[in-house]
Order: sequence, then structure tokens, then C-alpha cells
Amino acid sequence: MAAEPFTLTASLAMPPDSGQPNEIISHNFTGTFTAAIQQKFELNGTGTRVVNFGPVSTDTTSGARVVWLEYERPATGPAFPIRVAINGGTPITIGAGGFMAWSNPPGFLSSGSITSLSIDFSTTCTVRVALLGSNQA
Repeated sequence: MAAEPFTLTASLAMPPDSGQPNEIISHNFTGTFTAAIQQKFELNGTGTRVVNFGPVSTDTTSGARVVWLEYERPATGPAFPIRVAINGGTPITIGAGGFMAWSNPPGFLSSGSITSLSIDFSTTCTVRVALLGSNQA
């Protein structure tokens, strides 16, 4: 795959001090990718789902440079949080309706990419994941 462009745009509107009007904090991250995956996980019961990076490299110097993870809010029933572990580290707790967006430019650090991602769950839930990065070597 030839390098494809992408843009990750995020903004947060909030007052800088109490009683002041909102200001927008925005961030635009642009780059290119040569490998990508988009997955929708329908998770049931209790367990751990290890995300298969497919064509995205899991090498520490060229792995995933963008991660988008969304935990869809269920229409009915309980919505227990999920726990997301990045590179085998301490899991991050995300509640139903929450999301995680991460990006890092190539060349920032020799180990500046995400090389593994797992999701611990204890409820029926839907999680969407997108990864952008370089091809497997």
C-alpha cells in the first residue's frame, strides 16, 4: 500500500476560568499510514480480547501511530467499564460511551509506537478500534 494521508482532529470547549466564556482548545494531527485496521468487537460475558494488529507493524519503532477506541453505549442493560491495556502496561478504565484517541509522530522516540492492545470486559458490549501505522516487516 502506498502512503495514505490522514487527519485526526479533536477539540475541547471550556471556560479558561470560572464565569468566563468557553474557549476552544483544538488539536490537529496529520500524517500518513501504510497499514490500517478497523475492527468492531461484539464482546459477551467476561474475558480479555487481544486486538489483532493485522497488517500494522508491532515493531517498537514503526508500529501503530494512531489508535482510536470507542466503547459504544448499550441501548439497554448494565454498562460496566472496560479496561484497556497498551503495550502490556497498567490498564486504563473506559466507561460506556467513552473513547480513547492517541497519536504520536514517527521518529519521536525509538519506542514511541503502540505494539499491543488488549481489552478486559465483564459485560456484553461493543467496542470499535482503528489503528493506523506502518506495514509489518
